[in-house]
Amino acid sequence: MYQQSIIMIFADTGQKKSLFALDLSIKLACGQPFAGFDCVTPAKTWYIDGEIQESITQERMRGFTHDSKFIKTPIYTTTNFSDTELKLSNEEDRELIYSHCLQNPEIEVIIFDNLMSVCDIDH
Repeated sequence: MYQQSIIMIFADTGQKKSLFALDLSIKLACGQPFAGFDCVTPAKTWYIDGEIQESITQERMRGFTHDSKFIKTPIYTTTNFSDTELKLSNEEDRELIYSHCLQNPEIEVIIFDNLMSVCDIDH
């Protein structure tokens, strides 16, 4: 991955894309190799999941890390910002994301998990 790049991961339903994205987030924050690529330095990562509850995301994360001492930088996780689901098509939600980035300039990587959930896309 290069700075300011956009990468899209896609596959059929049930192919473990969310677990892939979460594992990538953790490996980036730990500064550990991922899928054969070295991570030179740990990266502060924000994992935004538009589909799964925060408690499930945290449970999955614990399953990947086994021991939080390996995480060298913060991993921010978000499953929603308001009383409703996060929608990138909603200007207020985009503004909340932007504001969070301004308040946390140390964030280097943002991973949106499941664009179908965070965008108003017709199937």
